Amino acid sequence: MTTARDEIFGQHMSLRQTCAYMQGQSEAIKDFYGISGFYSVTFTGCGPVYALCDSAELSLRMRGGMTAMSMSAGDLILNMPRYLDMLNGSMILAASRTGKETELVYALEKAHREAGATIIACSTDEHTEVSQIADIQLELPWARDESPYLTRSIGSLYLVNLYNLGLLSGDVTLIDEIKASTDGIESFISNNTAAIQKVAEDSSWERVVILADGELLGLAHAGAEIVRSMAGVPAWYSNVLDSRYVFGPAFINDKTLVIAVVSPEEDVHQNLFLRELRATGAKIVTLGRQTDQPAGTLLNIALPPVRSIANWGYNFLFTVQALAYFRAGI
Repeated sequence: MTTARDEIFGQHMSLRQTCAYMQGQSEAIKDFYGISGFYSVTFTGCGPVYALCDSAELSLRMRGGMTAMSMSAGDLILNMPRYLDMLNGSMILAASRTGKETELVYALEKAHREAGATIIACSTDEHTEVSQIADIQLELPWARDESPYLTRSIGSLYLVNLYNLGLLSGDVTLIDEIKASTDGIESFISNNTAAIQKVAEDSSWERVVILADGELLGLAHAGAEIVRSMAGVPAWYSNVLDSRYVFGPAFINDKTLVIAVVSPEEDVHQNLFLRELRATGAKIVTLGRQTDQPAGTLLNIALPPVRSIANWGYNFLFTVQALAYFRAGI
């Protein structure tokens, strides 16, 4: 697990390099947008990386006033005829860890051939099958996971999606905030690692529920995959308040660790929900703008002030990755 440790706790370096890379590519990407003639955007990927597509779809619809869709690569392969009308005139933004996932390669080939879709593909490897299909290739070899787990790749792929959305929507403030957020990750890691390790080593919890809303829900999905694969601990995800109906009162109990991103937009319903969680005996970790630890929680992690909570994604991912790493105990 030494490689995984280095990649998780050193990911501030890969995030900064990815941000700088996107700054260097931005003019070429905007030029491509200008000549492509697309009128919708489709996000696709495989497995945990596909979880990022849900976040990206919502981010674009919030900012761009443009039709946006997210579809798994496997769904596109099996059901392409159903989606041809939707894909005509669409630009595909594909995210990939290896650039070699069979489903993604086939899906992009079919979308290009049968729907005439234009493609921007981002992978954390170079000269891959996915890159050969794409009209624009974004390659991040410094973000490749050398360990078998989702470590530094997932954050960089998330950043690329968000940066592309800033370029698509002309949201300069979002792009500036991406840089500021990645610049702050190193100190966030340093300031919070010991507290996260203490939670991870608490033997009283046996499963994890990760809760988030909006643009961060896709990261909660990816986070559950990270906990399962790295720590071997059962893990699930949900929207925050909706978890009442997803899991029910018997599921979350004193053997459950709940990691919840607290919205900066509302307090009343969230405070009531946290009170309900405490009554179950669950161990609770909160992340959000609050600096004071809510009563009855195991840990509160204060996140930096941002205009777009999408930029909390890097802090959120690190928190889950570090917890999974320390829980693995290797």
